[in-house]
Amino acid sequence: MKTKYDNVYVNPEAGEIDPSIIAFDLDSVMNDGCSGAIRKKFCDHWDINDREILDKDVVLGHRIFSMSPPAYCEASGNEIFNLVTEAVIEESPSFLHTPYMPEVMRYVYEVTGTPIQVCTARRPECVDVTHNWLAEHLGDIPFRAYVQNGVAKSVTLDRMNCQIFVDDRFKTVNNLLSWISEPVLYRRPWNQNRPVKLPVLEVRDLRDIIPVINIALGRVPMDWPSYVPFPKPRGE
Repeated sequence: MKTKYDNVYVNPEAGEIDPSIIAFDLDSVMNDGCSGAIRKKFCDHWDINDREILDKDVVLGHRIFSMSPPAYCEASGNEIFNLVTEAVIEESPSFLHTPYMPEVMRYVYEVTGTPIQVCTARRPECVDVTHNWLAEHLGDIPFRAYVQNGVAKSVTLDRMNCQIFVDDRFKTVNNLLSWISEPVLYRRPWNQNRPVKLPVLEVRDLRDIIPVINIALGRVPMDWPSYVPFPKPRGE
């Protein structure tokens, strides 16, 4: 469904989706701050300590666990998503971007020749903040955002003929293994120890996606753009 923005769609139909070799999740892959905003919203709502919430993936996956209190453990999926939506709408203007996000997105746009494709699980109420955040942080880089409200990301990615999708949720990455050739797990503090079913590519920041997209496009893997700082070897 087209929104008032030419480049933002809610549960898009096939004809509204641009083909693209790569797409990105938004929250905690492109932006930085959403997880903390959600955790704070939950802590305020249930008057609990931050340490009683396991991690973002458990929270957003509707598998709600904590040491206490029972009210939190028994929360409905709708209650959870109401709080998530409130957190996104209220705090989105303060979200920063993840390290090197604008530089990497510029490279992706230059080598693919297509707008940056963003596929995010949000409610339609978040369309304005989704558009505004991307427009602010991507600047003159074209983008198209697909807001998935109760529809699996795999549906849109399949229609996109997407080969590479970057997400921070291990469950999403696991589910996409049978849909696209290269689901990529973006390792963040809250998902460091969460397992995946099969070996998948993992990145520590978005710069690590440059060789992956170069290979997919038949380019030299380490054909590195001058405006993106080269990462230090792991362990340094």
